[in-house]
Amino acid sequence: MRFRFTIRDLLWLTAVVALAVGWWVDRRNVASNLAARDKYAAELSQQWTAELRGSKYREAELQRQIESYKEFEKIIDRKKPRIDNMPILAPPTMIHAPTKEPAGR
Repeated sequence: MRFRFTIRDLLWLTAVVALAVGWWVDRRNVASNLAARDKYAAELSQQWTAELRGSKYREAELQRQIESYKEFEKIIDRKKPRIDNMPILAPPTMIHAPTKEPAGR
């Protein structure tokens, strides 16, 4: 028994094979894109986690600096003379009287 294929049958076969190959290529690209996206997301997650740890360390360091500055201000405030205990000084007097310009100028 001999198979007889018409051109119409071959065109249908070509269309079905082309659709199957196109679908397979698309699925393969989608899978590789998903893998690349997952890898990129994991890298970003690690980077952000490291930055968060670093920012928490920087925040703690800044808090320590603020506390040391507050202690320093307390020490300085103890050494400052109190304004309410100081005598009120009179305004300075003029040493030289203003001179008049000559009229013939």
